[in-house]
Amino acid sequence: MLRRIASLYRRYAQAHFQAELKGFDIRDEAGRVIGRIDRAVFTGRSLRVAGWALTGKVTLHFGAERASMLPTLPRRDVAEARGIPEDVGFDLSTPRGFLQPGHLPVLQVDQSSGAGPIMIGLPMPASPASHARLAGAFAVAAAVSIPPTIRWFRTKDPAARAKVQSNLGLEFIATAPTFDPSVFPQGNIGRPAQTGAAAQIAIILPVYNAFDLLPEVIDRVIAHTDLPYRLIVIDDCSPDERVRPWLRERLAAHDAAHPEEAGRIELIENEENLGFIGAVNRGLSRAAELGRHAVLLNSDAFVPPGWASRLFAPIVQNDDVATVTPFSNDAEIFSAPALCKQTPILPGMADRIDETAQQLSWQRVQAPVPTGMGFCMAMNRRYLADIPALDTAFGKGYGEEVDWCRKALAKGGEHVALAGLFVEHRGGESFGSATKLALVAKNNALIEKRYPGYDLEVQRWLAADPLRSARMALAVAWAGAWSDQRAEDAGEDDAFIPIYLAHVIGGGAENWLTAKIEAELEETGRPAIVLRVGGGRRWMIDVMSPKGKLSTSLDDMEVLLRLLQPLRRREVIYSCGVGDMHAPQLPGDLLAIARAGEAHRIEVLFHDFYPLSPSYTLLDGNGRFTGAVPAGHEAEADKAHSFRGLSGQPVSLAEWRAAWTPFIDAADRLTCFSEDSATHVAAAYPQAKDKIGVVPHVLLTDVPRVEAPAPGAPRVIGVLGNIGYHKGAKVISSLGDALRGPGAPKLVVIGNVDPAYAPPVQVHVHGDYRIEQLPALVERYGITEWFIPSIWPETFSYTTHEALATGLPVWAFSLGAQGAAVGKAPNGRLIPFPADEPPERAAIAAFADPAEAAA
Repeated sequence: MLRRIASLYRRYAQAHFQAELKGFDIRDEAGRVIGRIDRAVFTGRSLRVAGWALTGKVTLHFGAERASMLPTLPRRDVAEARGIPEDVGFDLSTPRGFLQPGHLPVLQVDQSSGAGPIMIGLPMPASPASHARLAGAFAVAAAVSIPPTIRWFRTKDPAARAKVQSNLGLEFIATAPTFDPSVFPQGNIGRPAQTGAAAQIAIILPVYNAFDLLPEVIDRVIAHTDLPYRLIVIDDCSPDERVRPWLRERLAAHDAAHPEEAGRIELIENEENLGFIGAVNRGLSRAAELGRHAVLLNSDAFVPPGWASRLFAPIVQNDDVATVTPFSNDAEIFSAPALCKQTPILPGMADRIDETAQQLSWQRVQAPVPTGMGFCMAMNRRYLADIPALDTAFGKGYGEEVDWCRKALAKGGEHVALAGLFVEHRGGESFGSATKLALVAKNNALIEKRYPGYDLEVQRWLAADPLRSARMALAVAWAGAWSDQRAEDAGEDDAFIPIYLAHVIGGGAENWLTAKIEAELEETGRPAIVLRVGGGRRWMIDVMSPKGKLSTSLDDMEVLLRLLQPLRRREVIYSCGVGDMHAPQLPGDLLAIARAGEAHRIEVLFHDFYPLSPSYTLLDGNGRFTGAVPAGHEAEADKAHSFRGLSGQPVSLAEWRAAWTPFIDAADRLTCFSEDSATHVAAAYPQAKDKIGVVPHVLLTDVPRVEAPAPGAPRVIGVLGNIGYHKGAKVISSLGDALRGPGAPKLVVIGNVDPAYAPPVQVHVHGDYRIEQLPALVERYGITEWFIPSIWPETFSYTTHEALATGLPVWAFSLGAQGAAVGKAPNGRLIPFPADEPPERAAIAAFADPAEAAA
């Protein structure tokens, strides 16, 4: 038990370690301050570095991992403090990479002057396991986990185990490491032919019931095996009385139809049930008599064309390889699209996925692995000679192949995961789920006792995931296969795969996108691809499946197009591209992605106004909204409506819209979420007016109504949401300064405020909240009304609708979707948005006037 706790603690420490370096200035050779690292945060999985720089590109190196960007993020606080432009910020994140001893992560700062880059080493903190705070946190989390742990041991309830993992924060979390483009072969790289005695194999197929699957399983072996083989079928005394007679008839029919292959299929009939291990051992004994390599094949595994030569190629090429296991939809660490999760697939999909597997570079689809998995596992006869049987101590099955693999490893054998072959595994047919639950717990304990370092080795392999790039290619192929199957079942119109363009910043648009994808996955199982911009690399790619998300990142557009190639029917949907340092290229890239499919659709969602202007909120250089933004002389002179690209050359508003026009013209739909937004879009792109549709959002969660304040209650103005500059942070700060003295309304923020515009001390900032907490928060702070201080024409504003739904009076400026919603609501109160003075003055005037007190 102590060993188990120690192992669990090591995993906990690796997952939860976090340390932050103190900020420091970036200086050039002359000692001048040209930037600053504000934060450098190390976790068990990643490194994040944020700051500002008056330089060229900034690159974060962590071993082989790399993230880079031009420092163009808005930093109004730096601009006001130093009198410099505000677009100087950077925020880089990268997965933890492997470092050679004595090496450090490095921040590389390219100087605008053309001088050599500045290389800044970032000292790493000590080992996470050495931090006492982790031990204390682990003890608390472990104590909370005692009840579900007891329930797991008593009932083997998977939900109890999941609760323990959740309490300890040990759910598998996919990161977005760099995609390896060499997973796609350059030129005509074929796999070597495997012929001759070295590649003769014995296929061991233990059978226990699974009658409905047997015909296809055996037919596929006969039709798709491309090596000299002997199929050894062991009927382990199946209680289904149809199984044995059918097997006899099938073998006899095969020999009669193919007399030249008579004897190629053998049937061993157990007179009593020996269990999986006993049945397999009879097959292994027969394989040894034949002097052949063996492959364990479950009776619920369906092999694709040309499977055998690929599976055995690593063994033929390297006699030190003891086992080879292919990828599958249900094979634990060998699974795709979801790692360590079963993804049910429809008949025919696996063969389509395997078409992609066959096209991957042979040198990049193999990786050492701690163990094989017996659903379809090639075994080298060299190691079978030393370890001729599976250990019967594992009863009727589960864990026995791990034991065999660890023994082979001790004898110098290697185990290989092969992503160049995809085999469908329907799971649970061989011995049934109920039996599996009981055996897994018992046999896992035996494995842990025999091989105490095995679990940590697997966890490290999962964290590194050396075949992630190949797994990603297979995940996209899975989405394409789903589309192909859907087209056959429901027609072409219902078979398009959405490819969303989003950013990495988060916010309301991201919440909407997450909810939409989750709803579609639950309703139809439809996969989705999300391309994200604004991170350390040009593209971050998420493949969304019913079992979770798989992510990677890359820079090269050609590699992205190659990765998406299996998607024949694609619907490219622009959601938000803010933060892309290649933004002028973005609409052209999206158009190329759409047209690379055999059939495509395009939709543009206006969560913001980025397709209209680089100032996606339409605020000008003074941080104010002054009306629609025509591509005329006045707008051209405003730097807020221009974009500084990687070359450092500004892109004018006219050039910006010229880049977006072909994409807008090619779109099938332009979807706005308010009439006000539609007006702005039509003004910028009048030729596309007929494509514009207005589809207001619905709230993502129910909002509880709150009780109205008692008559005469002190006036307390609540500000709801996370407030950045364009959301009214400066307005709140100024309003807080103005509302002082006896009888003045109080101000409280339910959410967070940009630290650059921190309100005065008398304004309480609550911090993060959940919608269901609103009644309690209103009561706690005595809130009598809400204020939405946003100073840009919002495209919808969830926060405004949430505030209105509480029933309390809601104030907002008379602009954008927020103004329209408040103006129509019976509990709405509009503040005229001033055209020629700062909006905070209008807010101060409204709330400082006792006559304006909410009823």
